[in-house]
Amino acid sequence: MRRNSAALVTAVLILAPIVAGCTATAPRQTPTATPRAFVPVDFAGTLSGEDDIRIPANAHSAFITVVCSGSNSFSLDGALNSTVGGLNGTCNGGLHRYTMRVGPLRSLNLQLELDKVGTFVVDTRFSSDVYKEDAQLAKQCASVVVVASDAFNAEDGYTRGKVTLPEWHTRIATAAGALKPLSGERPNILTQPLTAVAVALAAPTAAPGAFERGDYESAMSEIRQVCEDNGVATYINAEFGG
Repeated sequence: MRRNSAALVTAVLILAPIVAGCTATAPRQTPTATPRAFVPVDFAGTLSGEDDIRIPANAHSAFITVVCSGSNSFSLDGALNSTVGGLNGTCNGGLHRYTMRVGPLRSLNLQLELDKVGTFVVDTRFSSDVYKEDAQLAKQCASVVVVASDAFNAEDGYTRGKVTLPEWHTRIATAAGALKPLSGERPNILTQPLTAVAVALAAPTAAPGAFERGDYESAMSEIRQVCEDNGVATYINAEFGG
């Protein structure tokens, strides 16, 4: 996570739903509340796939939905704006929806890979509408700044000899507590990685050094990517100089 820096400020549109199910062709519906929706682009496969998609000249928003089979894990990569993302999830037959700002690029290369053979469909839509802020996602990303700062300062302070072990545990408990207000939120793209962060912070075996690697850092990396793709600042407030 960048320290004391801000991501580009954009806003978010709600993705138009498509019917769940892994078939060779995803159902096509026009996204609602958009001045102009362009023809959807789909690609499908059984293990991995890649597609180069032309971005319409006056598109401002992109909506990507992944539907895949079984308990497979998937990774979706593509360069769309100022970031190159790795978005990950578990299929479970559900819809995985991503909204992104369209930058100056005029083409989008999407690559999807499953961890084992299954079926998937990736549905990509563009709109000429501009982003509208997703209040829930902005709230989640703001909470993550607090959590990440608390955990970082616990680790950094302990390494520098400015935080004792009991203080380290107190700071980690404070970081975990910052996630509790989010527990009642409706499920969205950040639910899974936020849960992974909460589990890591609450682990009884947690010890200094635990939050610079492993599941915690992997989940935080995914959260940072989503927040920055949606124009919400992510940074660390370093207490001991960083």
